[in-house]
Amino acid sequence: LKVGTAIPLEKGVQAMKVLFSGSHAEFELNNITISLVEADPDPVNLAPIHGTASQSIASDPCPYGGCAELAIDGNTDGNFGNGSVSHSDHNVNPKWWQVDLGNDYKIETINIYNRTGYESRLNNFTVEVINTQGAVVYSHLYVDSPKPLLSIATGGVIGSIVKISKTSAHGITLAEVEVYGIDSSVLSTATTQMDDEIELFPNPTSSSFTLTNCAGTQITIFDTLGKMVHRGAIHSERQTVDISYLEGGLYFIEIENNGSIFIKKIIKK
Repeated sequence: LKVGTAIPLEKGVQAMKVLFSGSHAEFELNNITISLVEADPDPVNLAPIHGTASQSIASDPCPYGGCAELAIDGNTDGNFGNGSVSHSDHNVNPKWWQVDLGNDYKIETINIYNRTGYESRLNNFTVEVINTQGAVVYSHLYVDSPKPLLSIATGGVIGSIVKISKTSAHGITLAEVEVYGIDSSVLSTATTQMDDEIELFPNPTSSSFTLTNCAGTQITIFDTLGKMVHRGAIHSERQTVDISYLEGGLYFIEIENNGSIFIKKIIKK
């Protein structure tokens, strides 16, 4: 007797209760079978994988040396002097910084790391998520300054741009903006066919893996936080990639071929 269909569950320990009712004591439970239909992919930091950062400027694209892309470089160090903090122009109003992911993704969490030592300058700011049609699907005004982190649960909205803006004094300085969501890039038929032809083995692996049938492509490896840990070219139809230096865990391998991108997963033991 099948009594349930697909039920989404959160990660962690779950409780299930079976109740019997009726006037007869003739019901006997022999066993219960629970099957995994399909596991949802884990959210990853989409910003360094797909994002292009920009910010409000007067003329210099990197005011005071704080280029917009420094806020999606995977480094949350908030010390401006260490070279990993963005800085929009003081004299432009409204002031803004944004990352464009290029396509719509299901966005679940946005982490904003403030510049340290000058936290109070980021106040009364608005965070928006905008989809590819230009519609604002999430918007909220935050009065207080992140000290140094503000983590925002967006409820799984579908969008492509995360924008931070304000009209108060001083430019926007950001140590890092992480955009966690489900990486579900739509692949073309040709890309899907190529994906089916490519082999990646062994998986899991302890030191290296071999890729076949993808000569002429570029590969980039990201960890689950979206930080790039490897980038290189595949020159032959059967090429081995060394990952012995990586820590154990799950990694995403982005394979780019003539503008088409698809992703495979690998586990490093």
